[in-house]
Amino acid sequence: MNIGIDARSLVEKKVGFGYFLTNMLEEMLQMDTLNTYYFFSDREIVFDFHKYKNVKTVQYKDSFFFPKSFYYYFRLAGFIKKSGIKLDVFWGTMHLMPKGFDSTVKKVLTIHDFTHRKFPKSTTKFNLLVSKLFFGPSLVNSDEVVCISNNTKQELLFYYPNECKNKRVSVIYEGGYSKKEIDKLSYNEELIRKEILDIKHQKYLLFVGTIEPRKNISLLIEAAPKLSDVVKIVVCGKIGWEKEELVAKMKSTSDIFYFDYITQNEKIFLMKNAFCQVQPSLYEGFGLPVVESMQAGSIVMVANNSSLKEIVEMEELRFETNDVNDFCLKIKNLLDKTKYEDAIRYCGKRGAFFDWHKAAQNYGSLFVEG
Repeated sequence: MNIGIDARSLVEKKVGFGYFLTNMLEEMLQMDTLNTYYFFSDREIVFDFHKYKNVKTVQYKDSFFFPKSFYYYFRLAGFIKKSGIKLDVFWGTMHLMPKGFDSTVKKVLTIHDFTHRKFPKSTTKFNLLVSKLFFGPSLVNSDEVVCISNNTKQELLFYYPNECKNKRVSVIYEGGYSKKEIDKLSYNEELIRKEILDIKHQKYLLFVGTIEPRKNISLLIEAAPKLSDVVKIVVCGKIGWEKEELVAKMKSTSDIFYFDYITQNEKIFLMKNAFCQVQPSLYEGFGLPVVESMQAGSIVMVANNSSLKEIVEMEELRFETNDVNDFCLKIKNLLDKTKYEDAIRYCGKRGAFFDWHKAAQNYGSLFVEG
């Protein structure tokens, strides 16, 4: 069987989609040595595909009239046919399914979130246009639809009921770290910046993610002075789209340490040494850093909304969105040794529930089903 994959997220500096696909493919390719996987992208693919004999990479070029996602949607199926590649399955990994595939090709589409509907200002104008034009038609073009959380599934059926009519919509959770990674979840201090190493001796809360309004960094800025006698706050991530004055305020707040893009080694160091990882987002399709932190042995505190309340079910580890006083109270409650130990036990057990191997098996079943 030949399986085509939208591999455009496999770039050097990966973000959410890229981490999702990298982890999923690592598990799939370890399990499946019989089927052939074709990675399609309009840019260089950064993935250790050389260790897999059944992987072929295909880099295509867009055009002036069909740039980027427009080429992917309108032209990719035709390009694949002209290349003489006969696919049995095509997996749209990032919300979009090209038009024009033969009916013999099974089309599986993954839906991660509805940021373009709920927080349109948090994406670029080009990406917003692509979502408005192609999200609904991509659902129509697909045979199977997979959501990464039950919350995402509920939103899908609310926003696109007609496009999903008579289609099977499944929920397959992401993992966090692979079992192999968890067993070797360690860091090398020699590869960590000194300013990050110095954080180790502080009691701190950790946020990891792109800096944009949806991530609700303003709550952390407001909370920092209220918690200064208890914990510091560490914020890590590239600045995406955010008001300049809020970013400046974050950088100038004495009880907040800000680091830009961090390496995987630095992320593990920060997670393992954090008092608590926090996710104050207004909305998340899943919340991969939350799961990774639990698997790294950290407690997590999340806003009580979207998929976050689905991932973290323990009431003591959820605070009301935008209620800084509730957030500070929940953090201070964790200073109690018994409550902290209860939270550690819960997060360890809950983190183990999310498993890339199981997720890859579920996708594999979808690919081969008639």
